[in-house]
Amino acid sequence: MTYQARSIRFHKLVETGTWRTKVYSISYRERFSAQPSLNKAIASLPQWLAEAEAKTDVSGKVAALIVHEGRDGIWSILSWWVGGNMLQTQTYFNTVAQPEVLTPYAPAGSLACVWELAVINHERIAWTDHILKKPEPDYESLLADVLNADI
Repeated sequence: MTYQARSIRFHKLVETGTWRTKVYSISYRERFSAQPSLNKAIASLPQWLAEAEAKTDVSGKVAALIVHEGRDGIWSILSWWVGGNMLQTQTYFNTVAQPEVLTPYAPAGSLACVWELAVINHERIAWTDHILKKPEPDYESLLADVLNADI
């Protein structure tokens, strides 16, 4: 496989109860075209975040959702901070033909590709700069610090 840059775009900040989620898309196409999958992933946030909160020691109730339109289907990766400095993730998969069916993907553990890792790294740096290095966490600056790039 030859590497080709993909479009990474921040879409919006979604508020779900007491959570705030930064929503990103990635596409192998020139323009992201998996809007039904993006909409379904956003609609699933209340359930997914409630599950995250029930099983982990969440930090700040801030999350990032990446919806990646890949050649083999659509990957949705939800990440949230736990224990102050660790990133927990849950990956879901759906096909273009069935955008409403998001299946948890963990038969071999969590995964992320090189393009998703760009978003994850951006969020790691933002968390470090705006939360860990500050005397008081600056969540507003964290939420405003987003990635838009062709990587």
